[in-house]
Amino acid sequence: MPLEMLTQQWPLLFGLVLFGALVYWVADEWAEADGAADAVSGAGKRADRVTGEFLGAFGALVASVAMIGMTIGQQLLQTASMLEPILGQVPAVIGQLVVAGLGYLTLRGVIGLSAQQYGWIVLLITIVVLFIRFGGD
Repeated sequence: MPLEMLTQQWPLLFGLVLFGALVYWVADEWAEADGAADAVSGAGKRADRVTGEFLGAFGALVASVAMIGMTIGQQLLQTASMLEPILGQVPAVIGQLVVAGLGYLTLRGVIGLSAQQYGWIVLLITIVVLFIRFGGD
């Protein structure tokens, strides 16, 4: 139950931890400061140093993840460019598989296509495949 409460109220918990750290820094600086302005200034410098280090580490993490993602993307594009001559016929093969699947489903009685409807579908798929294969440039 307490763990569930903490996971549901994590923003509150995070805020309390930050508030506690700020109160500690002000109290610690108050002992050595000449006045309230010096204590607040010292606590502000501590908070700036802590958040600066956190944001610096977070920025480095984000940059590293971005570079890894860019490297993976570059390698995928290079692989795709090497496979392009092999995969150039893919639209025709997919079109033939769709036509064959429709014919099979019609023969099994799953869908009811007449010969004329089937012919129009074959013609449409052939036009789309030809456009994809030769008209996209």
